[in-house]
Amino acid sequence: MNETELIHQIIADLGEQTQGETVMVGPGDDAAVVQWNTTDNIVVTTDTFVVDRHFSEDTPGDLVGYRCIAATLSDVVAMSARPCYVTVALTVETNSQDWVFEFVKGVRTCCAETNTRIIGGNMACGNKSATVSAIGLVPDSTYVRRDTVCNGDDIWLTGTLGATKLAISANVDWQPKPLEELLQKRDNCFMAAYFLPRVRIEFVEKIRSYVTAMTDISDGLQTELEHMIRSSNLGARIDVEQVNMWDRRHKAHTLGCDDSYELLFTLPKAKRTKLEQNASETNTECRCIGEITSTRGVKFFDNGQEIFPVSGYSHF
Repeated sequence: MNETELIHQIIADLGEQTQGETVMVGPGDDAAVVQWNTTDNIVVTTDTFVVDRHFSEDTPGDLVGYRCIAATLSDVVAMSARPCYVTVALTVETNSQDWVFEFVKGVRTCCAETNTRIIGGNMACGNKSATVSAIGLVPDSTYVRRDTVCNGDDIWLTGTLGATKLAISANVDWQPKPLEELLQKRDNCFMAAYFLPRVRIEFVEKIRSYVTAMTDISDGLQTELEHMIRSSNLGARIDVEQVNMWDRRHKAHTLGCDDSYELLFTLPKAKRTKLEQNASETNTECRCIGEITSTRGVKFFDNGQEIFPVSGYSHF
């Protein structure tokens, strides 16, 4: 199968996820054309995923495809936007056609779950990598930044951290399960939680009117908190006992080097009841894990004793 035939087969496999009322021209032409609603703000992001850095060579393509899309959409949702469109640039070796079609299945599944349309992409020959660009929409000026925390805000976190450490350690001996099976196990299987992170669109749409700042956990809780307070004279104090973890034996690593793509956000204490109501309405697990303080720096306390996480992830 040559490149043109492969691309046409990929488009066919993506099916209805390449179509929609606002998609005027989808994959297959020189560029996509979409109909735009100018009353909304546009939120745009791009992520690159590289073999042996973000996934191992033997990771099934459907799990890689799903995780690449979910991780990229997570950035859009963390700005309180609803993801609408993605493009995917995929680089693979010439003998990887079976893996490519598995990858496409993962992409299609995540996009179907999030009602996101695939409007284009590119293919090249080389070591495996995927670059995903995502576009989302948010009502005018209702986006949420990560650097707008306020002194005295409570700090909240969705979901459970620590799947990264466990999944990487177990990946050598793990026997992959079908994508459909793993999707049903994200609440009780750390491998499912790692490869198939949840994209919490409905929850964010309910809370964006009153949260003060928000980001997602892509480089570790400590690093994300440092990003949130960097431009202020404020700090953060975290009660480690309140952080949900898959395995508390790995606290230092979980707090420092985790990419669970859960949401980290702040809000006034007076909004706690409203948040708990919205979390219940969207079946979203979330907990208050600390507060923003007037003392600079990020501090972690476990049973009253300060602890120090492993340094967060950095590409360089």
